[in-house]
Amino acid sequence: MKAAFWKPVRSRVLGAMPLTQMLLASFGIAGFVNPGFWLLGLAGIVAFVGGRSASERFQKLVEGERLLARSVSAEDKMKLAYDRLQPASQSRYRALVVVCREVLGLGIAIPLLFANAVLSSLSRGLVQMLDEQGNGMLAW
Repeated sequence: MKAAFWKPVRSRVLGAMPLTQMLLASFGIAGFVNPGFWLLGLAGIVAFVGGRSASERFQKLVEGERLLARSVSAEDKMKLAYDRLQPASQSRYRALVVVCREVLGLGIAIPLLFANAVLSSLSRGLVQMLDEQGNGMLAW
């Protein structure tokens, strides 16, 4: 109900303003001329909010906006995971990223026949570098 009441509607004159506020303002001003407009405005708003909140399409729109607001992009998740690492692990991760970028860059530039030999030598170098920095943690 709250989302149905406060969801803005775009208009050229007033910009993005909730339609319920526009109705309240217009019927509130008209109510000074004839108090019957206050009752009519209240009934109109109740009908509008009730109809809008019962609409399955509107409910899906509100749920989608909530999901979008809650979702965190993959880059943000990687940044959060990187920030949780200790400084030594962060430097190892940066070195791994550099090596992976080299591997990806070489994989495109060289012919497919020689790719396996180059990639295996690079992977051996990567394992050796990580093993040295990790104090033998990668020993099989």
